[in-house]
Amino acid sequence: MDTLFGQNELLTDILKVNKNVVLVFDNAVEMPLVKDVPATVQAWNGGTECGDIIANIFSEDVISSGKLPFTFPVKPTDKVAISFGKTSYPRDENGHKEEYKEGILSGNCWHDTKTLPPLFAFGNRFSLLV
Repeated sequence: MDTLFGQNELLTDILKVNKNVVLVFDNAVEMPLVKDVPATVQAWNGGTECGDIIANIFSEDVISSGKLPFTFPVKPTDKVAISFGKTSYPRDENGHKEEYKEGILSGNCWHDTKTLPPLFAFGNRFSLLV
């Protein structure tokens, strides 16, 4: 879930010059600098039209709003699957199948039960105001 190729360092340098930055993610990654920017867009599953979709939202041709379909953890170790060790995620070194040990404690239920504050919680309203 870490960004590649020094992207966090690049963003840190950009923010020193200009704080008016919108982060656009097209996958699930750690977002350590999310609180340092005024806006974040999660644009997963956009397919080949993802760039056009984002441009339409930013140009106000489309107004995007809704509720988050799942909980974003602050860091990977806050995820329920990683918390149970190698037999849960990923496969262990012997290639055994993963065991789903979380039961009903997935997503926001895991965060609530373990009092882990999420980065963004399931069901939170979000909208893009351009």
